[in-house]
Amino acid sequence: MKYRLGSLDRFDAPRWERLSRSDAAALVGFLCGRSVAAEQPLARSTSARGMMMALFCAGAPWDEIAKAADEFINETVAVPRDAERAIVRAINLTECMQAQLVFPDDAARRERLIEAGSALLADQSGVDGLPGHAETLADLKLHMAAVEERREALPALEGLELGVVSLLGPLHRADGAAFAKSIDMLVRDARDRGTRCARPGSALFVQRVQGFQDVGLGFLFAGSRRIGAVFGLRMPEPPPDTLPFYPPGTRGG
Repeated sequence: MKYRLGSLDRFDAPRWERLSRSDAAALVGFLCGRSVAAEQPLARSTSARGMMMALFCAGAPWDEIAKAADEFINETVAVPRDAERAIVRAINLTECMQAQLVFPDDAARRERLIEAGSALLADQSGVDGLPGHAETLADLKLHMAAVEERREALPALEGLELGVVSLLGPLHRADGAAFAKSIDMLVRDARDRGTRCARPGSALFVQRVQGFQDVGLGFLFAGSRRIGAVFGLRMPEPPPDTLPFYPPGTRGG
């Protein structure tokens, strides 16, 4: 299936303040063309991810972003195991889990995603021993448990760690405020990292829009906030500066 873009007339102002309306339209158009040209499974997955991020930054309505997320998840799950390194696939599947948490309504897609994650976790021969492998797999396991809504999985995650920004620690302590603070930090770091990359005054289009994928990661990190709800945490509302990263109706703790 190929994602089909709806009318740009439905777009609001770009969510990313570094992106002008004209550059937003050009970025979405460029990625539409790249998506059409992509033939190999890995290229289709990469293109679908870029389109999802671009639509978010460009101010697309959330139903358009949901369609692009559906394309991203389905294309990523369809990538053959031998087409990418196992640790990269773990990262990509974690992003798919985050997108599923943002848009959880498709039960059949959810099952395909869980099956792909389970298959990777069952065979870790391409992951074990690599730098960061423990954190990468812990991240995947945590997000998969949330997608499956398996609250009983939390004790099995004891002792795992996710790196600099901890989500598991606050979960084990049942500290909703600390968990929400970690999510806020991830969202802001993604936004700020992308904004530092952009060169809005440049004559080169690629320099003006560089960083959009980092900013787009912010709404996937915002999707991780649902983990707290699945595990029964009581969380404060997201801070006002992070609200654009949440679809309406998904911001409550």
